[in-house]
Amino acid sequence: MKKRWIAAWLCLMMISLCVCAAADRDNGVWKYKSAGGKMQLTGYMGAERIKKLEFPEEIDGVPVGIIGNGSIFVWLNEVGQRTELIFPDTTEEIRGEFFTLGSFGKVVIPASVKTIGNSAFAIAAVTEFEFEGAPTTFGDRAFAENFDLKQMEIPEGVETIGGSCFEMCDRMTSVTLPASLKSIGSKCFSGDVKLSSVKFAPGCAIPEIPMGCFISCAIKSVDIPKSVTKIGTNAFYGCEKLTAVTIPAGVTSIASDAFSGCPDNIVFTVTEGSYAHDWAAGKGYKVKTVPAPVTVTAPDGSTVAYYELKPGSKGPEVLEARTKLYELGYFSKVPTQTEYTNNMMDYVKKFEKDYGLKEDGILSPEDQAVLFAQ
Repeated sequence: MKKRWIAAWLCLMMISLCVCAAADRDNGVWKYKSAGGKMQLTGYMGAERIKKLEFPEEIDGVPVGIIGNGSIFVWLNEVGQRTELIFPDTTEEIRGEFFTLGSFGKVVIPASVKTIGNSAFAIAAVTEFEFEGAPTTFGDRAFAENFDLKQMEIPEGVETIGGSCFEMCDRMTSVTLPASLKSIGSKCFSGDVKLSSVKFAPGCAIPEIPMGCFISCAIKSVDIPKSVTKIGTNAFYGCEKLTAVTIPAGVTSIASDAFSGCPDNIVFTVTEGSYAHDWAAGKGYKVKTVPAPVTVTAPDGSTVAYYELKPGSKGPEVLEARTKLYELGYFSKVPTQTEYTNNMMDYVKKFEKDYGLKEDGILSPEDQAVLFAQ
C-alpha cells in the first residue's frame, strides 16, 4: 500500500513539474515559456505608448524562436503614433494576438521567419510589410482586417496562404501571388473592396480558386493560372467591376454561382471546346474563344502543350514567355506585361536566331518547347 502511495505521489510530482515547465513565466517585461528548445514570448508587461519595441534575442540564455499566441496584447498607442517593431534573427514563427489593435508603420519580417501564424497581424494597423526572406506559410486570418495595408507583394517562397488571410483589408489595392504558391484558402481576399489588381506570377501552381476567394473585390480583369482546375462557389461574388476573365483549358469545375453579382457583360476568354467554354456559353455570357493548345515533343522527349503566341496575343502565357526570355537575357527588366508587342517580337527573333529556329518573331509551340527547356 505504501509503495502505491509513493508511486502515486511521484506521478503527481512529475505532472506538477510538467505543468510548471509549460506555464508562463515573466521577467518583469516579458511573459515567456519554453517551447521545443526555444523560448516563446507570450505577453508584454512593459511600458505602453512606446515608439519602438525591440524583441529580445534570448531569455535565460535560450534563443527566442516564437513570438505571440499568448495573452492578448492590446496596444494603447498615442493618437497618430505608430510603434516600430524590431524582430530578432532568431525568430522562426510569429503567432496570433500579440499585435491586436496595435498601430505600426512598416513591419520588417526577418529571413529566419518560416511561419506567419493564424491571426498573427489580424485587426492591426500596418502600412507595409517588408520580407527579408520568405516564410513558407501564411496562416488563417494572418493579416485580416488590416485597415492601413494598401498593397502586398507576397514573396517568392510562400507555399500556403490560409483561409480569410487578407479578409477585410479594405484599403488594399493590389496583390501579387508568387510562383511558389501551392494552395490558397477560402475567403482569402473577401471584402477587400478596393482590391483592383490581382496578379499571378508565371508558374503559380494553385489547383483552385476557392470558395469566396474574391468576394466584393474591385477586380476589373483576371487571368486564371493554367494550373487551376476548379473555381469554387461564390469565388468572385459581387465583383461589380469585373469585365474580363481568362479561364485555362484545364479547368473542369466551375460553381454555378462563381460569378454571381458580377456584371452581365463579362467577356470570358476560353479555349474552344473546353469545359469553361460550355459553362460560360450555357450561362449566356459573352465568350471569346482561343484555339486549343498544340501538343509537341520537348527536347527531353516529354510531351507539352502550348498556344501559338504572336503580336496581339494576350494572357498569362505571354507573360510566362516574356519571363523566360528575361531569364535568358533577352529583356533587361523583369516583365509584367501580358501582351505580345512588336518589341517582344524583335526579342523573339533574336532568340530564334540564337537557337537555329525559324526567324519569324512568332513563338510557335515548337519554339516554346525549346524556350522552356533552357
